[in-house]
Amino acid sequence: MAAFRDPDVDVIVPTIGGYRTSALLPHLDYDEIAANPTILTGYSDLTVLEYALLSQSELCTFHGPTAMPQLGEYPKPFEYTIDHFFDAISGQLAGTIEPSEFWTDEFLDWFERRDLERRRKLHDNNGYEWLRKGSARGRLLGGHAYSLLHVIGTDYWPDHNGSILVLEETMEESSLREIESYFIDLRNAGLFEQIEGLVVGRFKQYDSEESKRFRKIIQLVTEGYDFPILYGVDVSHTDPQLTLPYGVEAELDSEEGNFRLLEEGVAV
Repeated sequence: MAAFRDPDVDVIVPTIGGYRTSALLPHLDYDEIAANPTILTGYSDLTVLEYALLSQSELCTFHGPTAMPQLGEYPKPFEYTIDHFFDAISGQLAGTIEPSEFWTDEFLDWFERRDLERRRKLHDNNGYEWLRKGSARGRLLGGHAYSLLHVIGTDYWPDHNGSILVLEETMEESSLREIESYFIDLRNAGLFEQIEGLVVGRFKQYDSEESKRFRKIIQLVTEGYDFPILYGVDVSHTDPQLTLPYGVEAELDSEEGNFRLLEEGVAV
């Protein structure tokens, strides 16, 4: 709460994600946060905190980098990450979201000196993939799939009617079978009945065969719906990473090949 109270703090960037963020939610003063709006960015388990601030304080939060994994990249943060981060928090991100030129999901051990002194191995990015074609427009919501299950059905869950949903996960922490169950749970909760489009981030730590299986899982779990599905977006546990403001209007259009933000988030 001290960071929200401090008038000299414009942006809160957590050090990293983690576990049990949901334990914080009952202890926050949402009226005070609403009276002292401050930009919060993060991903993974921080999804629950971002949803709580969005639903309880009507605060525009940002799915984006944290300090250690992204801003602590050796020898310096990726330009794609930094450019989108500063564009987002300064209110200059509206427009077409282009994919990164490369990506990495290589794990480097921060406790191993040799891993602190080399750059991660990079892969060429082949761009976005449309798993289902179409067009959609709606408010941008979403985040880490497993974390969403912590708050769905609670007071911290915002209205998803007419939204474009962003989902990301990682094979580093969950098996493909578990990830499939998360998506099934979201479907059974009626979430897919409410949304206009789906954006799925690139998954971390999978091989080519697992990638094919996951694409098939997405198609099977969303069977019976006609909303467009965009896959391979830089909103996941891979790097570099986008910064996306929750609650703003966005657009998907497979004919044009576009993922666009139609509004800015709040700015510092």
